[in-house]
Order: sequence, then structure tokens, then C-alpha cells
Amino acid sequence: MHTLLDSDGILPVFLILTDGKEHEAKQVKDMPISKGSYLAIDRGYHDFNQHKTFTDNDIRFVTRIKTNARYATLEILTCPENEAILSDEIIQFSGYQTKKKCPYPLRKICYFDKEQNREITFLTNDLEADAQVIADIYKARWEIELFFKTIKQNLKIKHFFGTTANAVLTQIWISMIAYLLLSYLKFKNKSTLSIQALVRTFA
Repeated sequence: MHTLLDSDGILPVFLILTDGKEHEAKQVKDMPISKGSYLAIDRGYHDFNQHKTFTDNDIRFVTRIKTNARYATLEILTCPENEAILSDEIIQFSGYQTKKKCPYPLRKICYFDKEQNREITFLTNDLEADAQVIADIYKARWEIELFFKTIKQNLKIKHFFGTTANAVLTQIWISMIAYLLLSYLKFKNKSTLSIQALVRTFA
């Protein structure tokens, strides 16, 4: 399930269902992403051509950089003291093919996540926003993990009732319709209950 989740309301605005053999990076090309959007994307969707397409279409993104990415540092930016930002650089891919696919300068931010006690290195085409803001935008991507957890555990996608492709797809679409109906109910009633609590209430 490849999902474009709107941060305003945490609702899926686009959904592609494929088998497990389809690579994630191929699916983002079919997603209707509006100009001016800001994407927090999983590293699995990393694609140099797509980075260029995003930049050409005024779409900002933040993702995690691949560990084997070859790049040259163009500029070292000043980091705020006593904060979680460890480094902030303007870089450009230096590999022949990667530089050809994505010729634009990008930004590499190294961030220390205290909650998970680990360093995370981000890649973004946002050269202007505060580094901490960019890190916070990526951290907000955790909402999509909670979304998947909710539909798996509460909307019966964890176990499938049929094994044919049609049975699996039907079950997923029914679960998504149920999720959207519950979200609409939550919105209309201005409920503070989580989707999980609503599922248990109406189950």
C-alpha cells in the first residue's frame, strides 16, 4: 500500500495497491502531488530523477539520505548551539550518473534524535527553512506509521480472510472506506477520541 497522507487531518488523499515486487520509487511518479507541497518521504522512495522532478515543480521534500550516496560539500552552514542539529551542509551529488539525474544542490542535515537515541541524516531540497523545522517535518512522518498500525490492528488487515488477489484487495478497500467514514464521524462530532477508540466503540 503506497499512500499519500495529508498532514491536515491525517487522511489518505491517494492510494496505490501493488504486490510486494513493485518498488516504492516507481509508485511516487503516479501520485498527484500539487505544486507547493512539502513531502516527508520514506527512504524507500529515494530516486535521483524524482528529486529533480520535485525541485522542478516547486515541491519541497525531506527524506533520509542513503548511506552510500557520493557527494561534494559546497557550503557548511552554521548550526545553533546546544540543540539537536549536529551539522548542516549544502551538497551536490558527485557520482556521474547521480549528478546527471539530479544536478541541483541539496541540503544534508545531521540530527540527533533524543527520543530514539540515534543520529539521523536528512536530505532535502529546502535550502532556506530552519534546520530544526525540517527535522520536525520529517519526524511528523511518524503519523503515517501510526496510520498503518491503526488499519492493521483495528480494521482487520493484519489477517486476511481470503488469499486471492481480489479477496485481499477487497478487504483493504473496505478497511480504507471504514477508516474514512470513522474519520469523517470524528470530524463532524469534533471528537477527541482516536480512530482506534472509535473502532472499539462501534465494533
